Amino acid sequence: MVAKAKLGSAAPAAEVSAPEEKAAKAPPAATGEQNAPTNVQGDDAAAKPAEGTAAAKLKVGSYVLFGSYLGEAILWKVADISSGGAMLVSERILCLKPFDAAESGQFDAEGGSFTEDKETQKWGSNKWSNSNLCEWLNSSAQKVAYTTQPPTESAVKDGHYAYAKEPGFLSGFSQNEQCNNGNKSWRHNRQSVPSFRSGAQQAG
Repeated sequence: MVAKAKLGSAAPAAEVSAPEEKAAKAPPAATGEQNAPTNVQGDDAAAKPAEGTAAAKLKVGSYVLFGSYLGEAILWKVADISSGGAMLVSERILCLKPFDAAESGQFDAEGGSFTEDKETQKWGSNKWSNSNLCEWLNSSAQKVAYTTQPPTESAVKDGHYAYAKEPGFLSGFSQNEQCNNGNKSWRHNRQSVPSFRSGAQQAG
């Protein structure tokens, strides 16, 4: 998973260092595999901003604990830091998600009312901005309000990895982590999608 995060003073990211140390305290992966970098500093230490932002204190290559998925804390690696915030890459693949559902509601079948494009009806859209994956990643709702065909079992290939009933990805983040103060803390964009750069990669 790749995300652009504005880690402001309200975002309680816990900085992590020395991957080999204190492995017993590492948050387990969603798949239950791998040991994670640990030596977690307290939230207070990581949240103290340098010049007003926690991101300014982070270093490229360091780790932070931020948010959760399926009840497990997410370990992120800092890939880049800019004036817009820190780019974080999850240390592990979190899940597999189809990019978009067949707009007909039935995979490999034509029909439906969302589009007149036959290929999109059969296999889903390749447009990021209103794809199921984009809407899921950027939603904190318990029930995501998809603007096109939701990713139901019948609308994804072989019924695999359907997630229409799953809460939005940001539902695993606290209000502080989401920075609900008028500034959006997370931005999942097209850089989040291709191959293994995304933990929620295209799966059909």
